[in-house]
Amino acid sequence: MCRGSLSKIMLCIVMVSMIILTGCTDEGQPEPNSSTTADSTITTQQNQNPQATSPDTAATQGRELVIGSPVALPALDPLGLSKQEPLLTDYERFTYHSLFTLHENGLLAPELAFDSQIHSEANPPSLTLTLRNGAKWSDGQPVTLDDIAFTYQLYARTDYYGVWKTGIHLLQGVSEYRKGKTPDISGIKLDAAKGTATFTFTRSDASSIQIFTAPLLPKHQLDGKNLAQIADLAKQGSLIGAGPFQVKSWGQQDAQFIANPNYYHGQPQLASVRIVPVAEDRVAEEIRQGRIHVTAVSPDLASQLASGTQGAHVQTSAGSGYHYLGFNTQSDKVKDRAIRQALAQAVPVGEIAKTAFHGFAVPVKSPISSPSIFYKAGNFPAYDLQFAQKILVDKGYTQEKPLALTLVYPGDNPVRERILDAVLQSWKALPVQIERKALPPAEFTAYLFGGQPADLFLYAWKYPQDPSELREMWHSQEKVGELGLNASRYHNPKADTLLDQGKSTLATKIRQGYYAQWQELWAADLPILPLVEIQETYYVSDQVNGMKDKAGQNPYENVNEWTLR
Repeated sequence: MCRGSLSKIMLCIVMVSMIILTGCTDEGQPEPNSSTTADSTITTQQNQNPQATSPDTAATQGRELVIGSPVALPALDPLGLSKQEPLLTDYERFTYHSLFTLHENGLLAPELAFDSQIHSEANPPSLTLTLRNGAKWSDGQPVTLDDIAFTYQLYARTDYYGVWKTGIHLLQGVSEYRKGKTPDISGIKLDAAKGTATFTFTRSDASSIQIFTAPLLPKHQLDGKNLAQIADLAKQGSLIGAGPFQVKSWGQQDAQFIANPNYYHGQPQLASVRIVPVAEDRVAEEIRQGRIHVTAVSPDLASQLASGTQGAHVQTSAGSGYHYLGFNTQSDKVKDRAIRQALAQAVPVGEIAKTAFHGFAVPVKSPISSPSIFYKAGNFPAYDLQFAQKILVDKGYTQEKPLALTLVYPGDNPVRERILDAVLQSWKALPVQIERKALPPAEFTAYLFGGQPADLFLYAWKYPQDPSELREMWHSQEKVGELGLNASRYHNPKADTLLDQGKSTLATKIRQGYYAQWQELWAADLPILPLVEIQETYYVSDQVNGMKDKAGQNPYENVNEWTLR
């Protein structure tokens, strides 16, 4: 998450919310053919590289896939200089690959590394990886161990201020390297004979996992260039990658990628991929005319298109986050858990998920996404309107003397308004009086995370890439008004300890235990009522073959396998 200044935190929160609420997809990977080591957060994939196609056939193999984009394209930024979180976009991942990527199951999945072993109980802890045999950059040059050292030295530089520096300080020798005392980072050891790289950390900290998801950089292209020159190459799309497609052009409205004949899983079936703008009211016609092949659409439009158009169909992928009703647990009016329980039990979450978004939403039971091995569904109060009424009556509230509450939320978003209307409708049978307070998004984040008073709030949040990120939102030290994100003012010493323990070990099974206990405790304390995850919906031409339905958070993860009929 974003830290360092209040303004930066607020910008990060707004961007996170916008990603979730506008139906745009985020990162996540479909299940690989993999196995997991017993004492590891690494998913290992042992397959060897298929033979790459000759560059001479690159221009003739396959056809061009055209993706319609309902919004302007973000800046091309594989270096992460303008990003708010350490995560490549779906489109950037066409070109740029890392040693590992964080799989939606919560583990690291191999990309340019294919085998690894983590020594979580060693002092100091370390990870040894084997570089993928035969991996090449798009210009045909081999990916080497020297590329690994070069990449992490760049991310550790004092003049590098991008997101990939996250966790880099946990490598041994980074401090000395930054001070100019050593020419290399002593915590990175290369063994050319074995084809391995060993990373040694200063301590056991799950934040170190993030460094392996940074895009690997080509030393042969960038050596001797300063950071500004490298940044210019990246922005122009001229930075070489090792993914299935190489950037050919990139603008605010359109982009084009061409197949990488040297891709380590074999040349893609498509010759190229183009991204073009498309207005929502033109989607059906553009698909019918064959001018685009796939585009993201809203659940409302998906529902209309699913029953009315031939030659195309609707597909879904997992949502990147969840909507929730937050309780200010320090507010005199809702600090009593029984009051929070009554409000929660009066909300038919399952019915809202089923009807409000045409079946393209699912109820949420945890702040961790359900495919993650760290996920454990919370035991939230079941819908029971009569029992909810009884709780409030027993507390002395009546229709004549209702419980008066203020609910704040970021306005100007139809998705959020729809959820709020459904919640308030469900509360009409309760002796409560709700003051709705809609604020502009930027004003809302300053209000909520600045510590201003509110009994309830409606918001949305991204699922964490790694559960260690939960600490920033739910630890009692993360106080609102002091650059913290704990808007519910949640405070439970045992829950704090479990979050600290989960972050301070790399052993997967031990971490699973800590986060399972934490989710049980968190759900029982009821600082929020999780509501729904809205799935990402796509309108796809029947010409497209290979796109997985009900995919992970990145529907283009296997785009190298797609074909056009």
